[in-house]
Amino acid sequence: MNDAPLVSIVLPTYNGARYLRAALESCLAQTHAALELIVVDDASTDDTPAIVRSITDPRVRYLRHATNRKLPGALNTGFAAARGAYFTWTSDDNLYTPDAIATLLAALQETPAALAYADYLLIDDAGTEGARVTFPDAFDPADGRTIGACFLYTRALAERVGGYDEACFLAEDFDYWIRAWRVTPFRHVPRVLYRYRLHGGSLTATHGKSFLASAMSVLVQVKHDVLTAAQAAEMLLRHAAVLHGKPPLLTRAVFRVARLFTGENPYDRWNALAHRRFLREAETVFTAFRAGELPIDAAGERLAALVQDTGRVHRW
Repeated sequence: MNDAPLVSIVLPTYNGARYLRAALESCLAQTHAALELIVVDDASTDDTPAIVRSITDPRVRYLRHATNRKLPGALNTGFAAARGAYFTWTSDDNLYTPDAIATLLAALQETPAALAYADYLLIDDAGTEGARVTFPDAFDPADGRTIGACFLYTRALAERVGGYDEACFLAEDFDYWIRAWRVTPFRHVPRVLYRYRLHGGSLTATHGKSFLASAMSVLVQVKHDVLTAAQAAEMLLRHAAVLHGKPPLLTRAVFRVARLFTGENPYDRWNALAHRRFLREAETVFTAFRAGELPIDAAGERLAALVQDTGRVHRW
């Protein structure tokens, strides 16, 4: 163990006491024992402090914010205190498999890549396993997909990339991966090394599929010149279609009956008009953001409102 490289795991948490102990234990049960677990309590008001302090493992370090700084701020606090040669972070409701860190570390040590990532299983609030989430071997920031929640990267890469952008809340990870992708190859490990919990109180449930999260992820692509303003508007329209889903079944039935008598589905005409309006207004916001006329948070709010107001903007 003395010769093993130290891995720093940052675990940011905010009122996540319900699953916190299990998340902590999954970190401490790693077969790669040379690690430090830095818990950053982002001003929780629940039992988080007591749970962390009840863990007697000397590898655990506890840091606490006096006020809530949100996820990217908590990550920056944790990594500023990290002493390891390798970095990662995890959430207070997710679980590593016991060999996760060892497997990712081996992948990095045998390739020139400075960042490795793996697949995971979805679990529910009771821990019941669901679908496997499999990531592509190559990261392409233009398609809007991240590398998921199970990853490991070198300290040297972190020093080159810098901290997490606190203005990019809800897309801070995607922003970070794009910056890292510009300076290093990534290595995909096609194994399940993580369990990602979906439940009503998770950040994914409350923000991950929200209008603002979708807007922020596309803004990050524009920020890094991955997409033009026009391409970004098209991408956000696809996000909107997923968020809103199909019209109600009865509404679709009425439109189909109308088509029988008129030869035209009135929804198609409305949808085309909605598309054009959406694309025009979204492109205006993306252009203003790229020109420095709108900060990213203001641009995100305007785009989120646009997505919310657009309704079911998809073709069916």
